[in-house]
Amino acid sequence: MQSEIDLLSLLLVLFKAKWMILGTVLLCALLGFIVKTQLPQRWTNYAELIPAQARELSAMNSELNQLALLDIKVDATPGWLMARFVQLYESQIVRREYIAQTDYYKTQAAALPDPLARERLLSTLTQQGFTLKNSQLDQATESKEYTYYRLGVSAHSSQEAHALLQGYIDFVAARVVDDLHYNIKSQLDQTLTREKAQYQLTLQRLKNAQQVKIRRLNYSLAVAQAAGISKPLYGNGATFKDDDDFPISLGTNGLRQKLDIERSQTDLSELNAGLKNSQMYIGRLSQVHLNALTVQPFKYLMLPSVPVQKEAPKGALIVVLSALAGLLLSCGAALMRHAIVSREMESH
Repeated sequence: MQSEIDLLSLLLVLFKAKWMILGTVLLCALLGFIVKTQLPQRWTNYAELIPAQARELSAMNSELNQLALLDIKVDATPGWLMARFVQLYESQIVRREYIAQTDYYKTQAAALPDPLARERLLSTLTQQGFTLKNSQLDQATESKEYTYYRLGVSAHSSQEAHALLQGYIDFVAARVVDDLHYNIKSQLDQTLTREKAQYQLTLQRLKNAQQVKIRRLNYSLAVAQAAGISKPLYGNGATFKDDDDFPISLGTNGLRQKLDIERSQTDLSELNAGLKNSQMYIGRLSQVHLNALTVQPFKYLMLPSVPVQKEAPKGALIVVLSALAGLLLSCGAALMRHAIVSREMESH
């Protein structure tokens, strides 16, 4: 019963101080509202991406099919393109490089004469201004039957947030295309270098074989002249076993004609299909131009658009917490004052 009486007494004390409590709550709520308005306002722009589909990859696949005919095979699957985009998007180095060239950073950095302060600003924008969430890994995103990526960028205004996000997406996408170009060019250069070296090696072997053949023909011609054989020996139906090292059965006339033909062959590829094919292959490889290769490494599920509602730093929550703090402080003050007055009355 004593506990109930004490509770009623406390409620009565609080009721008597209701105007003081109400005033304190309103004052704290007003202070919270003022603090909320003074805090920097944040606008966040979002975009949602999924791996590139057939429409986005049609131009790239057409070029890659032409390269495949030249035995240049490149891993440019939708999974690789999307994974590379995500990797570059989350790279602090790439992000710093992008932010450092934006007007958004340059405008803020112009007001900071201290290089250390500008470096802190760049680090803050790099670490806090950008977000990327995987729908399969982040429970805060809307659950769907397919994987998508939700990208976000925060800035002081809606236009700046939109410009930063769209610019960064384009910046990273260009890096992905550059990486793809580099992979293709690297493989193309290696193949071209190997084929040229193989061509030169084969050509040198044929030249060596030609030189040996010409020397043998000279020796055969000398032997035929010494033997007095001017015409072919097999024309009269007679059998003749020719020498394997220096054949003379053609006679001096035939050997001279054959020797002239061998000496006249300055371009050995004219009578060698293998060299002709190598020349054609090297020529095709040399004519490959990667400037025409374009690709969008993703497909937009939601385009970046200018946000119409700012994301204040939990403004309503700040006001509510301020009002709650005022309520607790005012109630505590009223009860403390009542306790002090009661103790003084008991002492008298």
